[in-house]
Amino acid sequence: MRIGIDGRAWEGKRTGVGRYLFELARELDTALPEAKFFVYSQRPVTLPIVDSPRWQLRVEHRGWARRFKGTLWLKLCAGSLIYEDNLDAFWAGSTLLPRLPHGVRSLSVTYDLNHKIVPQSMATSALWIHRLFFDRDVRSADAIVAISQGTANRVESMLGRRANAVVYPAASTLFCPPTPSVIQETLIAHGLSQPYLLAVGTLEPRKNLELLIQVFLSMRQDGLLPGYRLVLVGGAGWKNMRLLELLEGHADVVRALGYVADEDLPSLYAGSSAFVFPSVYEGYGIPTLEARMCGAKVLAADIPEIREACGEGGIFIIPDAKGLRDGILQVLAQPYVSPVTDVPSWKMGAAEMAAQFRALIKKNFL
Repeated sequence: MRIGIDGRAWEGKRTGVGRYLFELARELDTALPEAKFFVYSQRPVTLPIVDSPRWQLRVEHRGWARRFKGTLWLKLCAGSLIYEDNLDAFWAGSTLLPRLPHGVRSLSVTYDLNHKIVPQSMATSALWIHRLFFDRDVRSADAIVAISQGTANRVESMLGRRANAVVYPAASTLFCPPTPSVIQETLIAHGLSQPYLLAVGTLEPRKNLELLIQVFLSMRQDGLLPGYRLVLVGGAGWKNMRLLELLEGHADVVRALGYVADEDLPSLYAGSSAFVFPSVYEGYGIPTLEARMCGAKVLAADIPEIREACGEGGIFIIPDAKGLRDGILQVLAQPYVSPVTDVPSWKMGAAEMAAQFRALIKKNFL
């Protein structure tokens, strides 16, 4: 069994899609012992399994092709590399498909439908790429895996394509309640003190962080959050000029930490008075799961995919100004909530992915 993988999401720091694919691929090595894997990328990446003859990295060697943007490279250039490896199946981990030789089966992962539900939140180039390719590639893939049941339902209702399986993101075993001393050490290292509210997400419109900051500042002005700070964790995004201006103008009470290593996140979750996740749309919402695993109280937007991730114990709101204001007061008054322990695992997800690849390749021989 010869499986190709779109490895572009493993370039640079692995967050979101990159982490999902990397962790599943690592477990897939055990779940599919009969397989050989070929990873395609424009630049060198770290493979999930190193020093194994079953894993081969195919890096773009043509200088002119390296200059293409990622999706254009996938569409125009990756096919020539794939053609050389006589694949049985291709794992489109970033949803979109390259040009595949005849007979190569395709499995596409669908994370969300941002371009249909919140197109105004997307960068212009990403929006047009999705409008050009997303719907067609999802419909033409031989198998579809969604990252939540909510996403699977939306794919069926909006694109008329039923998902073959749902494979949930899993949270690392790092996410568990830290000791009080570890929490304090981490807070000191980041220049933080309690009490604070925490939000995690890329600084982009869909995360609704601008409204969260405005509501937080208004509540402080009204004397409802004395001594509190708002702490944001997440990388730089797009369409965020006003958000950055808010951060610069209120740096004394709103702290933006940027990217934070996984090792520090459990303490930030557990040390917060509440974790707030006001996103207007998500394909799953794994930060709510991580926060619950660490024992944090969670306030989140009332969206099916976020409810799937968070589970019982969260407080869910309409993510507008009134909902956030009332919800923050409600979550701060909420009694202690036990950390969640029954969570998806990468091993379970890889077992489902292995079953999907075996079913696809079996069709080739019928």
